[in-house]
Formats: sequence, structure tokens, C-alpha cells
Amino acid sequence: AQGGMVILTTHQPLPGAADTVRRLALTGGEAGL
Repeated sequence: AQGGMVILTTHQPLPGAADTVRRLALTGGEAGL
């Protein structure tokens, strides 16, 4: 989960995309990616 959050904070391509990544991080994080 930390890895996903780091990537989220490092670079955000689009607001919508960031929200999607946020959900992925909350659900599985690395598993989602």
C-alpha cells in the first residue's frame, strides 16, 4: 500500500486517474498494479 501511495504522491497524471489509483491502493495497492 505504501508503494502505491508513494507513486500517487510522486506524480499525478490526471485527477480522475489519481482517484482510480487511490481506490486501487486502498483495495490492494501493489496487487492492483
